[in-house]
Amino acid sequence: MDVFSEIEASKIEICVQNMYLQLNKRLAYNQHINVETQTQLLMAWLLNLYDRTRLSKIRVLSLKIALTTMCAGKLVDKLKYMFTQISDQAKNVLVWSKFEIYLKDLLVLPKSVFEEPSFGYNENHTARTCFDLNTIIRLEDFLSVALSDVGPPCFIWLN
Repeated sequence: MDVFSEIEASKIEICVQNMYLQLNKRLAYNQHINVETQTQLLMAWLLNLYDRTRLSKIRVLSLKIALTTMCAGKLVDKLKYMFTQISDQAKNVLVWSKFEIYLKDLLVLPKSVFEEPSFGYNENHTARTCFDLNTIIRLEDFLSVALSDVGPPCFIWLN
């Protein structure tokens, strides 16, 4: 799906429910989660974060950002995947407008638990603290900045 299209909550719920059902298949029986309860909790959280119009719809990119960021896995793999979502695939370069949306939606996650003051969250200027607007950013550049120990504060909380 196009990353800027919106997906209805009912379809997201089916996806989340399937995700939890698949997780239960990998867990020992005594570790199984309550799929219905966890689905409802995650859905409520996602809609609270990203359903700005209260129409029970979330932008595909927002959903991908939240699920990718919050899932288990190597950070570098998550960042590589997200780069594919916010770049021009033909040229393999970052699309600035998508990057700005990525950061805005990414930073909603720590903001939701009142952590934004810890790293200088500023919705209007955060993207410019990462890269020069006039520079071509490739995957290697993106990973270098995002994984740097002294990188922009907006990425530090990911480590």
